[in-house]
Amino acid sequence: MQKTTVIPIVAALSLTTACFSPDRGSMEPGGESTGMTTSASDDSAGPASSATTGSQGDASTDDGTPQPDTGAQTSDDGGTTAVTTVADESGESGESGDSSGDTGQAVIRADIYVDAATGNDGNDGSLGAPKQTITAGLAIATSGDVVAVFPGQYDAPHGELFPIDVGASVTLVGDPEHRGVGATSTRILGNGMIDNDNSAAVELHNGAEIRGFAITSSSDLLSFGVYVAVDATIAENTFDFSYGGVRLAGGGSHTEMNTFETNSYGVYGCDGGTGVVSDNHFITPALPVDIRGGGSCDVIDNLIEGNGQVGMQNQGGANLVAGNTFDQPTGYTYGCFSGGAGAMLRDNDCNVATGMAIRVTGSQTLDLGTAGDLGGNILGTNNAVGIVVLDSADVHAMGNTWANGGVTCGVDIELQGTGSVTYGAMQTCG
Repeated sequence: MQKTTVIPIVAALSLTTACFSPDRGSMEPGGESTGMTTSASDDSAGPASSATTGSQGDASTDDGTPQPDTGAQTSDDGGTTAVTTVADESGESGESGDSSGDTGQAVIRADIYVDAATGNDGNDGSLGAPKQTITAGLAIATSGDVVAVFPGQYDAPHGELFPIDVGASVTLVGDPEHRGVGATSTRILGNGMIDNDNSAAVELHNGAEIRGFAITSSSDLLSFGVYVAVDATIAENTFDFSYGGVRLAGGGSHTEMNTFETNSYGVYGCDGGTGVVSDNHFITPALPVDIRGGGSCDVIDNLIEGNGQVGMQNQGGANLVAGNTFDQPTGYTYGCFSGGAGAMLRDNDCNVATGMAIRVTGSQTLDLGTAGDLGGNILGTNNAVGIVVLDSADVHAMGNTWANGGVTCGVDIELQGTGSVTYGAMQTCG
């Protein structure tokens, strides 16, 4: 037996690529496309796939605020957890046995293991005798435990109960390196009711973490991949084929380094919380980020694509919106950012060549830069209108880059209400 090598892995935001998937065999990155539809079964080649998600309709609230329809689905720095891996070329671990056989594949060192292919819920959950369902693995987890999940599909036909409930201060980890979509996906597929309005595949409790899963809920209205109303961490996952990705219903959760390819919403809510949405990739076609419900949530350093209604909407709750790239050259219906409610925008790149960059609603002041704290935002290219003010808000917009190189009232700034825009010293439209 050769010497066991222990490789430390910290499931921290800056060390994503250091993570190993607990696969039973060799893994090649990028094996599964998240733009395709999964079936309800999984094999060694990953879930079967066909057809992409449908297009979105265009709706709005009574005050003109954009809202997505339910969407057509064509198919079926928060706390970090120290995670280590055990690599044993002989196929045996140094402590508890290694169900990865003779492959020599590194596996995550955890307190409880789950394997849909080889596990049994009557097992004790050790590496040599894993549970078969995530539900059973979490049922024996206590505060501080790490539950490691091998690649496979975890759904109701295989015994999962939804929503999957991740207890307080428990970490559920799959394949963070590939955001759950390695050569064989680590997929959670299903949903259950949270309350009278919301359903989800997973619910997180205070201090819980979920990392490294492909998460599919349902295309039903207000069905999300993860529901969280407390302080928790959602990181390094892929959300696809669902109405929404993450429902922020309060608390101080961190939603970081995920990929969103959901039908309607990517991240939805804030609800009086203080969450952080950062370093994610949104390809969601309708409303990638919709902050609402009051509170003070930050949206930082995200890449927001898609061809939907708006890049980000703030209906109350956004605090700092900074360092985001909105990449949609053909333009959004309602701009890269739509709303107001007292948000502060800094160093965002709104890459739209047509339409508008910023759409301001309501009466609260919107801060895109002041004399003492310049905005640094890029407000469109070519013929894009920099700022459109619909209502009575006063906008501070000093120190930004405008599509036409300068500002002409009525061209780069449009006032459709009684508001005003200050874009330089003694320079104001309205």
